[in-house]
Amino acid sequence: MKLNIGDTLRFFRTSLNLMQKEMMPSSKNPSTYSRIESDSRTIKIDELVEILDNADINIYEFISYSNLDKLQKDFRADYYAASADIENPVKKNKILDYYNKLSARKMKNVLELSNYISIKVYFHQFWPEIETITEEDKQQVFALLSNKTYFLQYDYTLLSNMIYLLPPVQREALIEKAYPIKDQDKRDPITLKYAYTAIPNLITIYLHENNLKAALKYIKIADNLIKNQDNMKAQLEVNYLKNLILFLETGDIDYANKLNNYINTLKEIGNIGQAERTIQEIKDFTYKKRHPDTPPTHIK
Repeated sequence: MKLNIGDTLRFFRTSLNLMQKEMMPSSKNPSTYSRIESDSRTIKIDELVEILDNADINIYEFISYSNLDKLQKDFRADYYAASADIENPVKKNKILDYYNKLSARKMKNVLELSNYISIKVYFHQFWPEIETITEEDKQQVFALLSNKTYFLQYDYTLLSNMIYLLPPVQREALIEKAYPIKDQDKRDPITLKYAYTAIPNLITIYLHENNLKAALKYIKIADNLIKNQDNMKAQLEVNYLKNLILFLETGDIDYANKLNNYINTLKEIGNIGQAERTIQEIKDFTYKKRHPDTPPTHIK
């Protein structure tokens, strides 16, 4: 169910058994709210905030019921559905249709470029119809982000997806521009989700490069980033990476035990796939630490 603003307001008002005058009591004209609800009058942002506050409606819950940002919500739903069922032809075709439309556009806005890159980064490894990231893609994203003075949601999405693929000088330059997050306490949860993801991705890069010093540097940044934030997933991921780095650096069994506790927690909550990937990741990094010039292809 996706509604326009007026219909969404009516849905919540009737669900809460409220009268129209209770939604906007400060209005001197009693017909103002009625016209907003019937979509015969454009609503101002401060009016919407007032109405939602009066009805005790959370802004994010309101948006989830409305058709605001509908196209992006649909894309995210299709993206996650296809990634969870990679062989499903119906789900695959939805992504391919959208991808082909984006590919045909010479000029893409930041939202379109973000979605385009997200599709290429993940799905090219499964579907031959999706191209890999090109050098042109890398330079386009770097040029766009390097000119930013204030990172928004789609900027952080691009950064999270592309940080793996950029050379060290470029990726560190972008991290310096993007962090600390400006006005972090005012950002919405989805923006923060992608903002929190970029740093662990960078840490993982340095682990692959066996550069523990740089990895620890960004662990400190990640700690400061999520400090006092209500984001358990980000906290667990950063703590896992910290213990992994310290284990690789010191070989201390205490850090190995903490890694095992993290894996057991993943198993207990039913995230078996991530637990197995984590076990393999630890094996790979441990092998790489001991044999930096040999790829860990034989590890089982």
